[in-house]
Amino acid sequence: MSFKDIKGHDIQISLLQKEIERGSVAHAYLFVGIDGIGKGLVASTFAKTLNCESRQKDPCDICASCRKIDNKNHPDVFRIIPDEGGKTIKIDTIRALEERISFKPYEANWKVVIIEDAHLMTAEAANSILKTLEEPSPQSVIILTTSNISGIFQTVISRCQIVKFAPLSFDIVENILIKKFGLEKDNARFISRLSNGAVDKKLISEGESIIAWKNGIINEFMDGSFFREDSLMFSSKKADMQEAILVLINWYRDILIHKNGISEDSIINFDRIDDVNRFSMQLSCQDIDERLNNLIDAYLAVGQNVSPKLTIGTLI
Repeated sequence: MSFKDIKGHDIQISLLQKEIERGSVAHAYLFVGIDGIGKGLVASTFAKTLNCESRQKDPCDICASCRKIDNKNHPDVFRIIPDEGGKTIKIDTIRALEERISFKPYEANWKVVIIEDAHLMTAEAANSILKTLEEPSPQSVIILTTSNISGIFQTVISRCQIVKFAPLSFDIVENILIKKFGLEKDNARFISRLSNGAVDKKLISEGESIIAWKNGIINEFMDGSFFREDSLMFSSKKADMQEAILVLINWYRDILIHKNGISEDSIINFDRIDDVNRFSMQLSCQDIDERLNNLIDAYLAVGQNVSPKLTIGTLI
């Protein structure tokens, strides 16, 4: 894959390409953005571009260097991911990396290190990588990616060039779900609108069951059974209870969008557009706004372990 195949990050890609053209590549980058938007993909493609034999602003994808990077067996390009089930990056991993990066490239123009989820580095690992950032090896680039910049030491951040990545548009996510994951258009459309601008693999794998559960929550809310002990809400764990409230937040969001005449392309519950239309005619903007505020308060209260019955009472 080359830069031209990556959608939604034109500004970030242009920045990286210009730095290659000007010969002003930074020794360290920090890619910041939510999970599932392609930060790692941009990092890998940047590594390919730096080392591509064509020496163009886009990798050729056919030279030996590009193929090795794609196959994850290039001796000068390393990728570090959290261990122990994706929980931490330990100091031993960083020390091994530092030893490998201290030598000149074996066959490429640049040694490139991609550290995914850099906020999961232990304090010892972060202090260790700091030394490398302070005294970078020549012809080496370190790319850290994170969805939580507050989890990274300020001393590390200050030694990196920050590149911020925005969430993807609904349309881009929908097209990825159809073309890459083979989802039907309606499922892809619904999941893209729940995804917050990211490709969420859990949503992809559980899409149909999530749609059924979502509609169950809305049905219970509409017929009044939402507040019974055996409802989907009260039979849920805390995290699921928050998800149920989020379903209703999205529901009233859709009603407000429809009432204000905003494009239906922005509506999450497009499969229930008739219900959305009916509610938008029955409720005033003030009614909708009050219910949204109550739902948001309820969502936050559940997270703070407030009694579910007291919390749900605010929704009435």
